[in-house]
Amino acid sequence: MLSEKIKNRLLMLQNTYLERRPDDVLKLRVWLDQFEQATQLEERKSIGITIESYLKDMAKAEERDAFIFQIIPEWHSSLYTWTQSDFFSHPTAIIDENAVIGDQTKIWHYSHIMSDSKMGTACNLGQNVVISPKVKLGNRVKIQNNVSLYTGVQCEDDVFIGPSAVFTNVLNPRSAIIRKSEFRETLIGKGASIGANATIVCGHRIGKFAFIAAGAVVTSEVPDYALMAGVPARQIGWMDAEGNRLFPDENGKAVSQSGINFQLEDGKLAEL
Repeated sequence: MLSEKIKNRLLMLQNTYLERRPDDVLKLRVWLDQFEQATQLEERKSIGITIESYLKDMAKAEERDAFIFQIIPEWHSSLYTWTQSDFFSHPTAIIDENAVIGDQTKIWHYSHIMSDSKMGTACNLGQNVVISPKVKLGNRVKIQNNVSLYTGVQCEDDVFIGPSAVFTNVLNPRSAIIRKSEFRETLIGKGASIGANATIVCGHRIGKFAFIAAGAVVTSEVPDYALMAGVPARQIGWMDAEGNRLFPDENGKAVSQSGINFQLEDGKLAEL
């Protein structure tokens, strides 16, 4: 849970005072372990405030040590990130300062949530997921193992992203050329599903409740409810919000298994 920056600073502090204040360093280590293991919001808050208070006491005892006083505001600002909501993160996950994480969200092994990213409530991020700066996730977004969402990606509510799906944010990358000013946005609409090992080329919108088949390579806009497959991905049908096939008749009308009516007109499918 702790960022590498804070971990390194606290490690330097412990090494500096280990011989002179072994009892204080031991207490600090125990509290830091408890903070990282805590899964409940109030528990994290309580331990975090205790650590901050103890750092202030150490600084005073060490004649207002400048290094400790430098750590205190960093810890205080980071505490907002780590205690703002009741989410779960595995001890191996890294959450940077200024990341916003909604209640009931779960972040699993070895994932990295970077600063200035934002996710809603009840999201679930599997193992080895990277959420880059300024990425936005809605509520109940589920991301399976080994997925990296780069700056420019936005997911609306109820999006599903399968394992090892690939996203990009630059169309013509070169290692020697910096193209951060050329990042292109990719919007994944509400309820859309991205299959395992699919690739989403940046700069396109995936429509709401669209379904991208496993291994497909999306290189263009995807309509709402569209079923896409192949390399490059082409539309092969329609899917409803529950993930069942829709088959419009000659008049463009279709009815889902749950009885919802749809109308196909000018290549666009809409719920009536």
